[in-house]
Amino acid sequence: MPVFLRLIFFLLLLQSSQLQAQSLFITGKVISAETGLPLAGASVYINNSTKGTVTNAKGEFTLGPFIPGRYNVVVSFVEFEKQLLTVDLMSSNMPVTFFMVKNVKEIKELLILTKANRMEYLEEFKKKFLGVTYAAEQCKIINIGHVQFASGSKEGEIVAYTDTILIVENPELGYRVSFDLLHFHFNLYNSESRFYGYSYYEEMQGSEKQIAVWKKRRMQVYEGSSMFFLRSLVNYRLQKDGFDMKILHKATITNGASKKSFYVASPVTEDSVLHLYSDSGYKIYKLEIADGLSIFLQTDTDLKKQLLRKRYLFGQPRTGTSSGITPFQPPIFIDETGKMLSVSGFYFEGVWMYERLADMLPEDFVPYK
Repeated sequence: MPVFLRLIFFLLLLQSSQLQAQSLFITGKVISAETGLPLAGASVYINNSTKGTVTNAKGEFTLGPFIPGRYNVVVSFVEFEKQLLTVDLMSSNMPVTFFMVKNVKEIKELLILTKANRMEYLEEFKKKFLGVTYAAEQCKIINIGHVQFASGSKEGEIVAYTDTILIVENPELGYRVSFDLLHFHFNLYNSESRFYGYSYYEEMQGSEKQIAVWKKRRMQVYEGSSMFFLRSLVNYRLQKDGFDMKILHKATITNGASKKSFYVASPVTEDSVLHLYSDSGYKIYKLEIADGLSIFLQTDTDLKKQLLRKRYLFGQPRTGTSSGITPFQPPIFIDETGKMLSVSGFYFEGVWMYERLADMLPEDFVPYK
């Protein structure tokens, strides 16, 4: 065989193997555990992504294509308990079966609120859930009337919950988000708040001009975000992307009966905090950050500018954006795509602590060129 033909044949084989490696699928069935019958119309999606579908008349579904990695598959169906399954895709398709159990409603003690108090709590809920940016102001929670409130375990703590999936329309970024709220609390006496749940993003329909605007806004949200940083970190691009990173170590000085604590910041590189934990088809890193990371971006992000205009943010440098990561329940794991695998193991500081649903992108977001 001539050399050039062997070369073409080799390139075709290489291209075919690359396409195959990026064409993995998750397939399966959704069945009632009680009756054994298939459940048609069940929602099946990858958490925090645009990848989703519904089961057919036989209860079957197909999700993909995917590259090798770890994916959280969420299944929900009316009157059944939702299920989440973590799937590790290596080099072949993954068949799974979900046996759905009837939902047993938990009885909660509702707060008895006046109409004015309920409106006040709903406004606080929207600020903590959607954020305080222009995008948050434009967002609409279609079924916000289903949100209820109860007292939390701490003084001044209010818990918000709902028995239905919240539908959020974000006309600023062009997404319709289905959010299954698992936990939400805020404190009346301080700024503490935390929420988490399962989310599924759908692209809104628009004209070519509107789609172009959405793409521009998504890039403004992406640049300098926590997602942008984490992807930059695992791709060893921090310096090129304009980030300076320092690791924090807590120190204490004792002077007689008094003690004073402070943090010592030391510059570090990607190799200092990324430690390979697993490499069985795709890489998982353990993030070693001692008492935290201080992260500085040399430019002003769109989120910083908005927060400054609304006087929500103080202590930021005149030029550049300051953020951070503080460990909460280590260890912290991150995969080779920059996706955090232990979302409850840390919390963000600085500008990133103001990232809320209205200014969040799906984890499969690909930057536009």
